[in-house]
Order: sequence, then C-alpha cells, then structure tokens
Amino acid sequence: MDGKRPTVASLNGIVAAAHPLAAQAGVRLLAEGGNAFDAAAATAAALNVVEPYMSGLGGMGMATCYIAAEKRIRTLDFVTRVPSRFPKNRFKERAELARGAQGAGTPGSLAGWCELVRAYGRKSLAQVFAPAIALARDGFPLVEFNVAEINSVAIEFKSSRPELLPAPLPARAVAPRRTGHGRDWTGNGDRSPAPVCPALDISDRTGHRSRRR
Repeated sequence: MDGKRPTVASLNGIVAAAHPLAAQAGVRLLAEGGNAFDAAAATAAALNVVEPYMSGLGGMGMATCYIAAEKRIRTLDFVTRVPSRFPKNRFKERAELARGAQGAGTPGSLAGWCELVRAYGRKSLAQVFAPAIALARDGFPLVEFNVAEINSVAIEFKSSRPELLPAPLPARAVAPRRTGHGRDWTGNGDRSPAPVCPALDISDRTGHRSRRR
C-alpha cells in the first residue's frame, strides 16, 4: 500500500539469512516443530549450498545463543586451531591466504551445526539437513551475487587454471508443457522442447557431466 513494504512480523519466529532460500530452510524447520537451534543449523547448511563461497561446509565459526530454559547465554566456538608447528612467517601478505591448502584451516562448521542440534535441538540431523540436501539435489536459481562470484573466479581460472573451466556449450533449455498432472519439464517424443534460457552445464576433470536446467 502506498508504495511501501509491510513490516515483517511473525508469531512463531523469524529467520534472517544472506540468501532467501537459506532463510526458507530455517522457516521450514520452525514450521515442522523445530526450535531456533534446529533452524540455525538448517539455515547454515542451506547457505553452504546456495552461497558456498561465504558459508561453506569447510569453514569455521561461532554461535552465541540464549538458552531460554537455562536463562543464560552460551557461546559455541567451532573455530579450529592452527597447528603449533605451523611456521609463523609462512605468509607475508594477506592475499597469500586466498588460495592453497595452507591458507585454509581444519573444517569446523559441520561439527558446530551438529553440536547445536545435539545439545539443544528437537529434530534429527536428517530432518535438519533435509532442506539443504533438496537444494543440492534439485538445483536452485542463481541470484546476482552468485553470478558475480562465479564470474570473478572464472576470470581468474582463465589465466591460472584453464583446465578447470568447462568447454563452451550451446544454449539449451526445456520449456514446461501442460500435462494432466500440472507441469512437466521433460520434453520427449514429438513434443520437442522450446529454447527459453541457457542451460547450466558443469563438467569435472574426470569427464563426468551434470546438467541442471
């Protein structure tokens, strides 16, 4: 009304995340009877899929939580330690940490999510990770930030690791067609698919190819 967005409000909890699909994952856990700890882990796991360059499974972090039943604040630290024998002067510039195995710490995020659910959650890990697994299996639309990050790395790979980039492919896609059971995204038989948008084709170095339209 009047060109303004309504205030976001809820009687049963709100989830905020850097990606809308990750926020939806947390909301799904709340709607299914989970609590804030379940929702936080589900949201983080979904971010690992839809925004892996910022919230990856191989990362680390901290969770500061208010435990209502105990009336206290607790902090879970899942920032992993640097090996004691790691040379202090190994890196001279911060930019050297951007690439390479030595620039990464031991992964801690997954252990942190699991501990949150174990200690205070209501749901099983299978239920908590179900939204993230579905996003990884079924695919999701890219937002502008996804495209910008992928393109920035692609530019870098073109000069440094061109073998990691897939070979160019012609644009292909499948248009939905009406069936007796709603929409069908498979174009078979004499009902040939109409091109509507480019297909995303990702090939790994072993030759395996996976296509998501």
